[in-house]
Amino acid sequence: MKNQLAGITCILIATLIVIASCSGTSDSERSTGSSDELVFTREAAYKMNERLGRGVNLGASGRLNIREEDFEAIKNAGFNSIRLPVRWSAYSLEEPPYTIDSLWFEKVDWAVDQALSRDLPIVLDFHYYPLISFVGREKSIESLENNLKRFLGLWEQIANHYKDYPPEVMFEVMNEPSNYLGPYRWNELLNEAIRIIRRTNPTRIIIAGPECWQRVYALNNLLLPETDDNIIVAVHCYEPLQFTHQGASYVDGAEAWVGTTWTKTSVQKHALLRDFYAMAAWGVRYNRPIYLNEFGSDNIADMDSRALYAYTLTREAERLGMSWAYWCFGGSFFGIYDRDSEQYVKPLLEALIPSEE
Repeated sequence: MKNQLAGITCILIATLIVIASCSGTSDSERSTGSSDELVFTREAAYKMNERLGRGVNLGASGRLNIREEDFEAIKNAGFNSIRLPVRWSAYSLEEPPYTIDSLWFEKVDWAVDQALSRDLPIVLDFHYYPLISFVGREKSIESLENNLKRFLGLWEQIANHYKDYPPEVMFEVMNEPSNYLGPYRWNELLNEAIRIIRRTNPTRIIIAGPECWQRVYALNNLLLPETDDNIIVAVHCYEPLQFTHQGASYVDGAEAWVGTTWTKTSVQKHALLRDFYAMAAWGVRYNRPIYLNEFGSDNIADMDSRALYAYTLTREAERLGMSWAYWCFGGSFFGIYDRDSEQYVKPLLEALIPSEE
């Protein structure tokens, strides 16, 4: 846990500054004691977050278009963990009891086994769900009420299926909860999902994040069960969107952003540090480890900017004791691996995992 403690030490002053500027609530309302005491009350979560370390998202679509060779390439490159987007809703019944296809479970099991056999902890990320999470421009004919019932029904099955798996298999409740729900409904749904998971997995690490696509400014809306010590909080960072999503077909107005660079100007660096200090300060205040499990930039941006952006975010995250997972391995405009050549995009890999350390 040395890295976690070192990161906490780095941000104690920043914590006080950010909290004072963002809220009038006293720290004593949530926690008291030294930083070391706070960490060790949730030792399992902090230790697992350190094991997550430097990770990567594998399979952007959530449909598991992945190969054994991908796991090997991830391990050989020096990554410590995998976040696996899984589109459970696409392989389950739409009516009660919302049964998940047994063949789909077998495919996910195969991926889990591939990761564990290489000593790679794996996060099963519930990815995509209309009206609940970000799904680009997809539409849903289901009502929100039916979506919520089905979502919880799927989690009951997932939790039961993996209840006997080792602790290196973690559950992420939902990827990028949308602002359609709002904070009140998301917190209500999140806590109900956690209660369902805990019936069969009382100590498994759960990953959870705030609504509004898990962006840092929504962290203060997040409400977690105070007595559950085995939760890691996940945040996404794609700021500034004008750089990371330039030309993206699913973002309105993104064509006008093409050509935007990221050169670590004083303004760009200040914006990044502001967000990262806010993340870290929230983690210290509420005694939760932080997992930056999505960030990156699309391949329309120039390579020098992409590499500098990736290097800066990951080094800052590590300095502050956070784990991270790059979006993503391959199969996306953001990918760092070319399956045609079976090679990494070298400037990005070197930025994420520098060879000279």
